[in-house]
Amino acid sequence: AVELALPWPDSGPSIVWRSPIGQGYSGCVIVKDRVYTQEQDRSGQYLLCLDLHTGQVIWRTRYGWPWQINGSWPGPYASPTFDNGIIYFADTYGIIGGANADHGKVLWLTHLGKGLGAKIPGFGYACPPLVFNSKVYCPAGGSGSSIIALDTITGRLVWKSGNDPGGYSPAIPILVEGHTQIVSYLENTLVSHDPQTGVELWRDDWSKGYDPHGSTPLYSAPYLYRAA
Repeated sequence: AVELALPWPDSGPSIVWRSPIGQGYSGCVIVKDRVYTQEQDRSGQYLLCLDLHTGQVIWRTRYGWPWQINGSWPGPYASPTFDNGIIYFADTYGIIGGANADHGKVLWLTHLGKGLGAKIPGFGYACPPLVFNSKVYCPAGGSGSSIIALDTITGRLVWKSGNDPGGYSPAIPILVEGHTQIVSYLENTLVSHDPQTGVELWRDDWSKGYDPHGSTPLYSAPYLYRAA
C-alpha cells in the first residue's frame, strides 16, 4: 500500500519540480527514473521524456503536425504506452508509432486512415495504444477496420476486423475462463475479438447513430462495466 501524507496543508503538497510543456491532454507514463508524455506546439506534435527526479528534458522527438493549435481542444489526446524498451504513441490524425525509449528515435509510423482504410473519429484519434502479446491493438472504425492489430517491432498490419464506427476509448484485454479477449468500446457497440486472429467473439449493439463517448470499460470477472 502507498502511504500518503494526509491531510495536506492549506498550501497543498510540496512541489519537487515544475517543467513547462506544450499543449495537449496526454497523461504521463513513468518507467524507472523517466517520465514519458506527448505534447504539441506550433511546429508539431512531440514525444517528451523527462527526468523523474529533476523534470529536465532528456529528449524531445517530433512525430507529426499539430492538431487545432488555436482551437479549444488542441492535441494530442492519447497517452503513450511503454513496453520492452519502446514507447508506443498515437497522434490525433490516426498515426500510430513506436519510438526507442532510451533516445527517442522513431522506429516506425503507421497511418490507420490513409494506409489501412480506417475512418478516424471526427474529434481526432484519442485511443492510447494497447500493447499485448507482440501486437499493438488500435480501435479505429470504418469498413473492415473497427479494430486493427499491428506488429510491435515493424508497425505492419497483422489483422483488421469489423465494420463499426470507431470511438475514443482504448481497447482492453480481459481474461475469460483462461482465454484472453480484446474488447473495444466503439461508438455504438461493445465488441470482443480473438487477439491472435481478429475473429469476432461476441458483440453488444447498444445504440444507433451519433453517440460518441470516451470512457474505458472496467472488467472484474465475470462482469464487464461500461459508462456512456
